[in-house]
Amino acid sequence: MAYIRVEDLKQDIDGVMARALSEGPQTIVGRDGNAVILSEEEYRRLTGGSRPSLAQLILRRSIDEGIDLDECIGPRHGPSTRQPPATTP
Repeated sequence: MAYIRVEDLKQDIDGVMARALSEGPQTIVGRDGNAVILSEEEYRRLTGGSRPSLAQLILRRSIDEGIDLDECIGPRHGPSTRQPPATTP
């Protein structure tokens, strides 16, 4: 794995991306910590190949923050449907 200073990254982002694609992960060294640039293929391999859906992100956040989604959504008619909003004539 190659190491690149933040200052060098700013000057050669295209080169760093090209090396991440051809040579593998590139570590960016900064004052506040390090980060790694890697190809999308390598990212998907490491994370199991998929990104979370919007629904998964919402559910995860609601659980983490203790939000009751049923209260937010309102009454439902069945296991997977919501009652349409009331309309005024």
